[in-house]
Amino acid sequence: MPKKQMFTASEIQKFCYCQEQFRLEKLEEQGKLHWPQEPDTHRLEEGIEYHKHFRQREVTVPKSQVLLIGLGVVFGLLCLALMIH
Repeated sequence: MPKKQMFTASEIQKFCYCQEQFRLEKLEEQGKLHWPQEPDTHRLEEGIEYHKHFRQREVTVPKSQVLLIGLGVVFGLLCLALMIH
């Protein structure tokens, strides 16, 4: 029987933050990845810039979107309450 793979909360957080980092760490744990002696500073800078822009997009969620999500949750709960009664 195949072994079930379990993920920790920390691993899920890492995956949600950066799927590429998660993938590379898993490869390194399995011994399938060997880092070069000299880091590729160009790719490192690209990664830093990507994450800066990602954080900016994450912070600038329009209030109208938050309101629509909230209304959707309330509507869903109302529908659930009506179905139960």
